[in-house]
Amino acid sequence: MRASISLLLLSFSLSLHAAELPPLGEKAPPWAASLGHGAVATAEKRDGRWVFAIAGQPFAAEHAGVPPERVLFEIGSISKVFTGILLADAVLDGTLSLDDSLAKRLPVKFAEPATGAITLRQLATHTSCLPGMPDNLTDFTVPDPFAQYDDKALFESLGRTKLAKNPPCESNYSNLGFGTLGVVLERAYGKPWALLVQEKITGPLGMADTAQELSAEQQSRFVAPWQGAEPAHPWTAKAMSGAGGLRSTLADLSQLADALLAGANGPLGKVWPLLAGDLADIPAGGKIGLALMHTRMGGEDGYWHNGGTAGSQSLFVVWPASGRAAILLASNGAADPGAWLAAWRASGLPAVHRVEIALPPAVLDEYAGVYSVGTQAHFTILRRGEGLIARLPGQTFVPIFASAKDETFLKVVDAQLSFRRDASGKIAGLTLHQNGLEISATRDAGPAPHIEFPGAAALADYVGVYDYGQIKPGDTLTITQEGEQLRARHTGQALPVFSVGKDRFEYDADLAVASLTFERDAAGKITAAVLHHGGQEIRAPRR
Repeated sequence: MRASISLLLLSFSLSLHAAELPPLGEKAPPWAASLGHGAVATAEKRDGRWVFAIAGQPFAAEHAGVPPERVLFEIGSISKVFTGILLADAVLDGTLSLDDSLAKRLPVKFAEPATGAITLRQLATHTSCLPGMPDNLTDFTVPDPFAQYDDKALFESLGRTKLAKNPPCESNYSNLGFGTLGVVLERAYGKPWALLVQEKITGPLGMADTAQELSAEQQSRFVAPWQGAEPAHPWTAKAMSGAGGLRSTLADLSQLADALLAGANGPLGKVWPLLAGDLADIPAGGKIGLALMHTRMGGEDGYWHNGGTAGSQSLFVVWPASGRAAILLASNGAADPGAWLAAWRASGLPAVHRVEIALPPAVLDEYAGVYSVGTQAHFTILRRGEGLIARLPGQTFVPIFASAKDETFLKVVDAQLSFRRDASGKIAGLTLHQNGLEISATRDAGPAPHIEFPGAAALADYVGVYDYGQIKPGDTLTITQEGEQLRARHTGQALPVFSVGKDRFEYDADLAVASLTFERDAAGKITAAVLHHGGQEIRAPRR
């Protein structure tokens, strides 16, 4: 459950037969080692059988004997697939219609008629034109941002939300939309969303470990979440449950995968045509049904969803035609399942050699700017020295290399960025090419953002813990460093911050609208950090 779109740089299209790929479980140890903290669990179905694996440190040593398939993880936005199944079932039993409006289904006084006219179909396909998050749920620096967000707060936000245009819009990922859809289902049946999931999905499929609230025994099998090198807090949800409220295991998700692999002939056969129907296009290429994404992958139809919380990342893919499936769960918010699965795929393919060339500085300058996919996901391209760097929301900058004019490639993953020009010859957009997918982005008006790179040695001055005890006992701001990148963790999720001047940093605006300034003493030593957020300035002395 992320504020930003979660389908960029997904890298899991598999064009090889399973027999040509190494076992997915062999990759878990190096992936876990690359994180340093937390655990990575994998499940792969090949040749008709499931193979489970886990690596890293999921929890305390006294629980080390738990089988890989029974370790519990947060699964974030994979929960949306469950909400999609519930909606399909509600439509088929006559409780709801895909064309029902919010005004019909919710006790909300909508300031804008267009918001009240949003349909359930539009919520489930991300075509509602709603923003990614409610306007009164913006602080992701707290440990558990969704825990107190109830129906009253959701209705207040929906009531005043103004849409940029009348729906349907181009599919644009919205957690707000799926949180709202979960509440609609609750109101329609008079039961909590989690109970509906249990009664209609996890109970019939035998998924006893998939739940929103865990028993004491299940809690003993629940992984400790991490955000990079820092402990993270599990997320709980109220009104936003339908967007990302569940925990699950490899064993349970393999049960769901088997049901999806069976399609119309399996236990979800009744809902399959709606769930997996191609109801709208998605920007990354492919279609979306009721939450479930459908992408042509290496000549084969794949159905998938992924998810993320402060302390977890997850990815779930099934290929019905070949009966294959892959599931990856990580208890660290810094994990990148899409890139990992791309590396797994690449391990069975011959290497592609691309030749780097130098472009004139004037040409490099033309590419600098922000390129948007919808309203929530952005590529930022900057000139740095004699080359270019690029980043996506929540990620660090990585170098990109020219192979020809208007053609670049990445070395950290197998991907290419092609720039396109308008009739006048100016750069108008770019296209990401990765594993058979093409994601187009349009260049924003205005210059590239001003970001400085003072170097790893200078950034090291800021690393440390800053005391917010004056606000709340034990509350801290922790600054960590990853090479030439800083992350700021205010008790909750660690978010990237970027230098915009001496002792001044801004958060990634796609994730949090906030900034930091640092104070120094007469000797030049950093003594405090000041968080600027929501019109407030909160000073934290350095410990």
